[in-house]
Amino acid sequence: MGPAPGTASRARARATGSRSRAPDDPAAGFAPTGRPATPTNNRGEYLGGCWALLWLLRIARARAAEGRPPAQFEIVSDSKLMINTLTAWLPARRRKGTARELKNYDILVVAEAMLEALRAAGSEPAFTHERGHQKAPAAGTPREIV
Repeated sequence: MGPAPGTASRARARATGSRSRAPDDPAAGFAPTGRPATPTNNRGEYLGGCWALLWLLRIARARAAEGRPPAQFEIVSDSKLMINTLTAWLPARRRKGTARELKNYDILVVAEAMLEALRAAGSEPAFTHERGHQKAPAAGTPREIV
């Protein structure tokens, strides 16, 4: 027996996500394509960013529920791709009206929604690039904040 009438369209609407609502799970906002996505390193980088943003959003919501002021977060990543996409390239493509043409747009929509939800909660995460596979920096060593 198939789903109840209208159920599939509601599920599809939920699955495609919305820029105005942050999902509770990054997988909730991925656009269904009818075929599995091809795993790539870039998708992995973006998924890592989604999970980091998800945890920060949960922390921000918990602080708000406790009546505590918003926290300022720093996201440290070795992925310039993820940092540049969320802070520069995706906003520029949105202004041009070409964001949907980006590869991995389904993941970027989720990351963007969570980033917007963090900002709406009063937190403006700072993104810091740190070279990967290097020795840990000495305590107190300044990092480049993007």
